[in-house]
Amino acid sequence: MKQNMRDQIIDSAMQHLYRMGYNRFSFAYVAKDCGIAKASIHYHFPNKDSLVIAVIEKYTNERRKFLAVLRDNQELNAAEKFDKLFDYAFDHIIAMNYVGCLAGNLGLEISETNQNIRSLINDFMNYKAKILVDIIEAGKKTGYFKKKSDSKQVAQSIMASLEGGIVISKISKSPDMLATALNVCRNIVRNDLLV
Repeated sequence: MKQNMRDQIIDSAMQHLYRMGYNRFSFAYVAKDCGIAKASIHYHFPNKDSLVIAVIEKYTNERRKFLAVLRDNQELNAAEKFDKLFDYAFDHIIAMNYVGCLAGNLGLEISETNQNIRSLINDFMNYKAKILVDIIEAGKKTGYFKKKSDSKQVAQSIMASLEGGIVISKISKSPDMLATALNVCRNIVRNDLLV
């Protein structure tokens, strides 16, 4: 029962963090969602940061699994892996009603004030970049991508375009800039990588 309530608290907190960010987030919202007293949340999470860290860990673990499975998928070539990643990003942002990327949102909001949370988010962003580099390097080995391309620079360009599109889509509550950013990402793959 306690594990189930803990997961329910984390899921509720994630939704509120997406919509409100760190500074406006409060145990009161989660308690109301879960139908429990705020003290019950403190049983599982002694303070706000411990709950936010649990949310970030759940969020990043889910995305790490997706990225690792994508990277290791032998049925897709490297360009198809990028297409699948871009489609996932677009579909996820639309399904979440343009609330943005939780890691990006929190990273922008509190990266200067909370080193523990900044470190978790930075580790995740570095992991995501490494996965992109791994896909590019695998594409080079199979002859699908140009051997001369700078894998790290291309991965960083894709991440910057993708994250920027997500931020602007959150602000505008529209898919237009995200679609444009993803087209830029697809062009990077086509123009900078494909043989």
